[in-house]
Amino acid sequence: MLVWAKKELGLGSLPSSTQSWTVYREVTLNECFYLQLTVVKSSGKGKQRGALTADIQLISEGNQVLSEIKSAKVTASANLNDLFLPKTLSDTALTEKEV
Repeated sequence: MLVWAKKELGLGSLPSSTQSWTVYREVTLNECFYLQLTVVKSSGKGKQRGALTADIQLISEGNQVLSEIKSAKVTASANLNDLFLPKTLSDTALTEKEV
């Protein structure tokens, strides 16, 4: 969901809670699967987005539901963007030199 918020909305986000997470079968190493994310609630608009709530399913290549997450909540905001990715490659190089 964090990747979805960044890609679709251009906003950094932080997880806050989930109502439930049910695992029907564990995903094996190197197994391909898909995610189905359904936004069920959203507050705010554009760069002033607030909370997002979504239901997420992990689905096998054979269309078997492997796991379900109900009411996963994140806080999404443009203010969080700088916490996750550097603005430029030069910022990255500078940060690495300082460390």
